[in-house]
Amino acid sequence: MPPVMIEPISPKSGRLVSFLFEGDETVSCEVCLEPFQPTQRPPKILPCGHNFCSQCLFSLCCHQEYYLLDSINCPTCRRQFSTNTAKHAPTNYDLCKILENVQKGRELNNITVIHVSGFEEKLEAGNGEKKKWKSSEIDRERKHAKELTLGDEMRKLSGSKREKIAIKRCLDCKRKVTTKNLAKLARHCEECSANTSSVNFSCLECCVNLHNGHRLYSIQQMCAIKIQVLSEVREIRNKTLDAGEQFERRFAELRAAGAPIDCPQLVAAKQNCMNEALSNIDATIRRLEAKKLLPAAMLKVIRESQYAHYTRVSQINARLEKSVVLPQPETPVDAKKGLGRQPSFLSTSASSSRLRQQKLTVRGDDSLAREALHTITHVLPQTNEKAAQLAETVMRFSPRDTVEQRKQLYLNATTLLTQILYDDFNLPTLEMFKDVFLNCFYQLHVLSRKKNDFGSEKKITRKEIWKGVQFAYNELLKIASKKFAAAHPERIDVIDDLAYLCHLFADVCDQGTVTICMIEAARARASDSLLDVSQRELAQQRLQQIDDHLLDCRRVQKLHQLRSNTEKRKGLKSFFACLRPSTSP
Repeated sequence: MPPVMIEPISPKSGRLVSFLFEGDETVSCEVCLEPFQPTQRPPKILPCGHNFCSQCLFSLCCHQEYYLLDSINCPTCRRQFSTNTAKHAPTNYDLCKILENVQKGRELNNITVIHVSGFEEKLEAGNGEKKKWKSSEIDRERKHAKELTLGDEMRKLSGSKREKIAIKRCLDCKRKVTTKNLAKLARHCEECSANTSSVNFSCLECCVNLHNGHRLYSIQQMCAIKIQVLSEVREIRNKTLDAGEQFERRFAELRAAGAPIDCPQLVAAKQNCMNEALSNIDATIRRLEAKKLLPAAMLKVIRESQYAHYTRVSQINARLEKSVVLPQPETPVDAKKGLGRQPSFLSTSASSSRLRQQKLTVRGDDSLAREALHTITHVLPQTNEKAAQLAETVMRFSPRDTVEQRKQLYLNATTLLTQILYDDFNLPTLEMFKDVFLNCFYQLHVLSRKKNDFGSEKKITRKEIWKGVQFAYNELLKIASKKFAAAHPERIDVIDDLAYLCHLFADVCDQGTVTICMIEAARARASDSLLDVSQRELAQQRLQQIDDHLLDCRRVQKLHQLRSNTEKRKGLKSFFACLRPSTSP
């Protein structure tokens, strides 16, 4: 059998090769999003040209055979093939060869270049002629290297004129390196010190031989990172205090307006969350203000953990809105689909994903979505170009916007957030992105159901909105699959939100997305044995909720299909009735 060629089958091959050589990502299965491996996980190609792993194809075939069906649809292009063809799909050896060549090219190009200041100027003598240096002369230059001093900001933080480094030997070869020459003769490796709390340095020779391709930092760079993280943590503390004050103002407004609050423990929960967040942030600030340096990997963990504390405090404001008791006759949109039932806020059996989904219908306007966008724009640094564009988009919201203008703004905001996720930006926390995507796409669902009074405006269809849902949650699933296990609550949250959006957009939802949700739910059920009893029960409840959303989605899709078939039959009947000869009485 001749080998299957990639280029004439799929128009994405040129973009695929460019993506492989220019990016840092790998080619993944379009169902489970796991990267292909030429030996352990080879790609299987269908006659339509799309690649999947053998496990996913086998799962799809088993799912169809369970319902006594002998054919499957490609999750990407929806072309139909027999289950026997999918089970015996050939290996895409051309793609395997491309992956092997790219991996070899990355290994050859993975070279560490270490720049040492002070040597470039002395490598030139006379009229641009290069001077040959002997090893003895290089040692002499190293011996006369300048003593390391910290910047003015680091002196204020440490309280001394010099940062004292306890480590004076290379981590690998144990070569002695003096403290004053540490800035020029040693580097800190982030990858090799990811699981340690102490700062380790390696000499330049070991950096080239043993840490080739790793991310290396000089002591000046580590001091600069420490100062940057300290300033960000202080800013997070101010934002946490602002969120607490916003909660107090909103709670006072609701009490003054006579709105009944269903959860009296909410104020106590807010106070406990504030105390925990502020105590943790203050302890982190004291730790960063100390004289001791911290590894670069630990500084990243510290930054993300403080953003997580701020996120929990900011979400209390949204939960306050959820706890307001609404009159039963004025049930918001989608009450017929089960959203009118409101559980208590601190119920142990309620999942965080269910709380997010049910609080969407509390307000009649889109204030929740706009608040989520404002929160994430304050968290993302404005040095990022797309984050700055997102802030400009959020500022364009106006009460005078038409339905189509409001839809366009929400769609632009979700597109920018998806691009930030695609660029593998240093995300503060995944929880904020999940909330803002769910709120924005819910508002797009509500707006797409409204009639547009201005016929001259170009209408944004629900299919275009669903494409945005596909792109956004594709990136969320990639990040969740890399960071969390199959049964982790954060990963189940993403699947639950996606299944909920499939339920909302059942009229335009594709079968591939539904299949991804089913496979992810099956994986979570298969690996829930790693959880304890309470977490397992909660995971089972959330997985049951995912099944309910997907079953409702399939029910609506079948109703649409039956309706379209009925209309076609009526049209055919009227057409053939016209062709019949008229019978005279």
